[in-house]
Amino acid sequence: MSGGAARRMSLRQVFEASSGFHLALMQASNNRFFADAVLRLTRLRRLIGDIIATGQERLTSQSAKHLAILDSIERGDMAEASARMPRHLNAGRASKARLVAQGTLPVPGGLAASE
Repeated sequence: MSGGAARRMSLRQVFEASSGFHLALMQASNNRFFADAVLRLTRLRRLIGDIIATGQERLTSQSAKHLAILDSIERGDMAEASARMPRHLNAGRASKARLVAQGTLPVPGGLAASE
């Protein structure tokens, strides 16, 4: 999903494309535990409605990170792909934490961001 494609997608489509990216990587790793964990997490995120109202900048950045990981894999540079993935996941986690702190992203169950 390039930045241009992301601009034409609904939030639901972006969520599904991003989730599909992570699931496909785990399935390709042949690690059933991780693939199952990603699938369950995606189902849970759908259940609680974790589709973030986001700006174009975040979508473009997310797409660029996905493409960089795929480029590393395509070149056979698994060490680089492995290094990129935790950075990508941590950036997403930090982004969600900022949204929760700003009150933009509701926390399921009404828990405070610090809990």
